[in-house]
Amino acid sequence: MTADEAYMRDQHVSVDDDWNYVHNMMYAIANLMEQGKLTEANALSDRLAGARGKLSATLYIWSARDQMARIARRLPVALRVADWDTVLSLLDQASLADTDKTANLRFLASSLGDFARGMRALDNNDVRSAAIASDHMDAGLWRAQRENDAKEAAKSGTEAKDKTKQESTPPTLPISPDAMARPLLKALSVASMELHAGVLAGQGNLPEA
Repeated sequence: MTADEAYMRDQHVSVDDDWNYVHNMMYAIANLMEQGKLTEANALSDRLAGARGKLSATLYIWSARDQMARIARRLPVALRVADWDTVLSLLDQASLADTDKTANLRFLASSLGDFARGMRALDNNDVRSAAIASDHMDAGLWRAQRENDAKEAAKSGTEAKDKTKQESTPPTLPISPDAMARPLLKALSVASMELHAGVLAGQGNLPEA
């Protein structure tokens, strides 16, 4: 991180032209969390806003973990330590513009809210509330999966028609792109299974091995 900062400062390079800067910071935060150094992880998370630019290279639109930090910089740490009250507080305070460029990020925030409410309910032995949150999360995932499947099918057909044109056009990066839906759906599906398993355990309905 120090080397990146010196390089960008001395060579007048923007963060969008040094994408590895935010990449390395995210790894450092993950390493600190694994070591239990949560204060240091949060402090480094607070610096992420200055590490991100406007292009997909520094927004990591394909990484579900990094999208959580775009919603709220300290959100990955709160999720890692199962601090559900803080997770819900961070989600409530998040400021995401209600536009088509944030649709997937807003879906992620909503689903994480269902997950956190369900997990908090399980911690409080409130299995009924956890089941309601689990059902709500699953319903949202089902709708989002259907919408994404339809969009990908339509996109596939369009790309097949425009293949020749695309091959002759230099790649461009969209400004402030939304998160990619597919990685979010995969990550949230795992969280959904975790919550559902907790509900089954609370109901005494886990299948025998």
